[in-house]
Formats: sequence, structure tokens, C-alpha cells
Amino acid sequence: MVGSASWYSKEGKILNLDAVLSFAMNSTIFPSLVTGKLDSLSSPTDLNFFEPISILAFVSSFKYNYKLVPKEVDRGCPGGNDIPQNQSLGFQRRKFCSMLQREMNTFKLEYTDECVSWKNCTPLGQGIEYLPLVMSLSTIQCSEYEHKVQYSVGFGNNSDNGYIQAFDPTTLLVAEGSWDGNKNRLCMVACRILHSTPSLASPHVGDCSIRLSFRYPAVWSIRDRTSIVGQIWTNKTTNESGYFNKITFGTYDNRNRVSGSLGLRYEYTETDRVRKSCLAKMQPGKKNWTGDRYPKGNSYDMSFDTLVKDSMGKIAWGYAVPIFVGNESYGQYHYVRVSNSTHKKPKVEENKSFSGPLNISYEISIMRLHSPIPGISLSNLSFISKGRVEIFAEGVYDDETGKLCMVGCRKVSPNDSMDCELLLKFQFPPVNAKRGGIIKGSIESTRKKTDPLFFEYLTFITRI
Repeated sequence: MVGSASWYSKEGKILNLDAVLSFAMNSTIFPSLVTGKLDSLSSPTDLNFFEPISILAFVSSFKYNYKLVPKEVDRGCPGGNDIPQNQSLGFQRRKFCSMLQREMNTFKLEYTDECVSWKNCTPLGQGIEYLPLVMSLSTIQCSEYEHKVQYSVGFGNNSDNGYIQAFDPTTLLVAEGSWDGNKNRLCMVACRILHSTPSLASPHVGDCSIRLSFRYPAVWSIRDRTSIVGQIWTNKTTNESGYFNKITFGTYDNRNRVSGSLGLRYEYTETDRVRKSCLAKMQPGKKNWTGDRYPKGNSYDMSFDTLVKDSMGKIAWGYAVPIFVGNESYGQYHYVRVSNSTHKKPKVEENKSFSGPLNISYEISIMRLHSPIPGISLSNLSFISKGRVEIFAEGVYDDETGKLCMVGCRKVSPNDSMDCELLLKFQFPPVNAKRGGIIKGSIESTRKKTDPLFFEYLTFITRI
């Protein structure tokens, strides 16, 4: 690669500066690092002077040669969990790279009970004396034809949403991945970046003893909506330096979920609870003599932003998006990305629509307000302990009455246990109302008030 820049000499004349970096034509994982230094040509007393800056980057080569991972796939990716092929999703033709790049996000790491300290548990090796909470994958390059990919694998302790992979060689791995079609999983070989001193004088890729694999579960349920699940392990023995116990990871971010056309299914597991809590009170079959029409289960109107309010007047913001309508993914009809901005919704779809009571599942997210809303207090709900509460729910929706009733589950700190004693109810307004309408809803705990997980009644208000 050749580059140039312009600079002024002391006499005021323009100097043309050239820089040349050399790359191997046929790159592999080992020479995949580029190092350099940026020096200032100004005098140390000049205001524009800066200290030398070390540069470290990954190479994206057009002729990258995947040398490590094919052998591992041929061996069956030994050490990872052996899951039957039909329990994981495949990918659409010519969609390999776009699927991996779209779906990659932050993964939460889960350690075994033996991991009370970093020893024999951290994948980062010597010098990093803590257990990272999250992992992220960033694509360096991808081969659609070969179904192979190269990643930088980053680790950190920021478990908040929006984690960005920092380019810190001590917390990064570089990995090759190849799709294993026999098991519908991505198998990876990862290497450490060695000798990564603060000066970045001589870092290089080595110690390729780390293995990763992940897959897309083919079935979701109210208690398991994991979009991607995987493992990290080492092929070293317990008495070797660098050994660590197997780590599992997963992501629950369904906003960029795998398309339903890949065969994703939803299993309704709470039908008895729904029947007792919802169906007995919804009076199915009651005729609508008013002429009102309510949203179809697969329409845009079923997703909405909302304000959430408790009995003390404290406010939070939230949104709700269907995941499955009946046995079909809501995303099959349209891709929905809900934001906190106002957006115009199209008319209700009439084609391929459902009618009458039907099963439906939802993802509902409730978040703290970070900026004031005119006329509303910025105080936040005690129900939200970590800035955000994710609720997965399933139940029934009747498009003849606009009533939606569901039971739900939420994750509870500190160990992310599940509280599934939630009841949610919503009333949608008619779509043929002249002046729009309001979606009214509620969420309540079905636990006793003396239960530590009990919370006070919350209301939802959405103007459409």
C-alpha cells in the first residue's frame, strides 16, 4: 500500500511525504498483523509536535489462505458440544457472509461453577487476572464461496448494551472460522497476539490452541430465546500453561434475529397458564356489532413504542415487538426495527392475515429514561435494576376484539434467574378510528406481595 501527505517546511515550502507498507500477496493468519509508527516532523517545541504513535492493525487480504480451520472441521471440531444437525439452523444460499456480519453482536460469557477466580478460567492467558464478562466478534474478511471467515475476537467487562470491541492486543484473539454443514455450526481456531508490549515493538500471532464454535438454535421458547449459542475451549491439557475450563456464550438480541425463512420455529410451552389466565376471561366468539376493525396479528400495528408508569407516577420507556404469530415468524412479513423516534406506520396488511384468537409471542423491553420528556418526571422505576428489563411473553390475540393477553418471563439479577410469574394485558384501538387511538396495557406480578420478586402494577400507554 502506498500513501502520501503534505507538510510545510520551516521555509514555508510544501513537502510531499510518501509512505510504503508491504503486504504478503498470499496472507495467512500468522502474518495478519501490520505494525508501524507515526512520527511528527515538527520540532519538539512546535505546537503541532506529537510523540510517536505506534500502529497495529489486522490485514484484510484478497488472497487470504485459511490454513488452520479446515483441518479442525475435518476432525469434527473435537471438544465442542455435539448437537444433532436438525436442532440448529442452516443459512440461505449466498447469504453466508451477510448473515454472519449482520448477526454478530456482544455475547455474554458463562463460566462453570469451578471458576471462582481467573485461574484456569480466563481465555486471555497470563497477565490478565480477571474473568471477562462479554465477548464480541468483528469480521476481518469473509469468503462467500468457501463459507469461511476471519474474526478478531475481543473480550471485556462492559456488559451494557452497545459494547464496542477495543483494539487492545492483550484482550484480543484472531480467529479463522469455517461452516460445518454436517452439524450446522461455525467451527473456529483462535490464536493469541503475543509480545504485545505498550510500545507494540514486536507483536505476532501465535499459540493457536483456542477453539470456538457457535450455532443458531432452531427452536425458541419463552424460557429460551437464545439467538446464538456457543462454546470456547482449549486443546491443551490441564497441566499445560494456558489451559482453561470450557466457557459457554450466547446472545439474546432478537432485533437482528435470523430470518424465519431459515426454518426457525417457536414452541408454545405455557398453553395451560394462558388458558387459565387469559382465554377464560376473553370470551372468544363474542360478535363485534360496532363495525370496528382491529389490527391483524401480522400487521405493523402490533409493534409499538410505549411509556410505562407505576402507581407512584414514575416513568420508563419501552417497546414491544411480536416474535412469532401463530407458527410463523413476524419477521417473515416485514423487518421491524423499533426506535424511540416517532415513525409513521403503514396501513394494516390484509393479505395472508390471521383471523380470530391465535397464539402469539412477544419481546418487550423496558428502559430507563436518559433525557427528560416535557411535563414528565425523570424519576425511574425501581422495577428496572440494570437500566433495561427484557420480557419474553406468549399468549393469545383476538383480532375481533383487539385484546392481547400473555404470560411472561423476565431475567432477574444477580444471577439472571427467570421470574415467569408475569401477566400482561393489552387493548388495541380500532384501525378504522378517525383520529387514531391509544393502546392501553398493563403488566402485573402474580406473586404474593411478601415475595421478594413481587412488584407493583405497571401500566402501558401508547398513542398511535
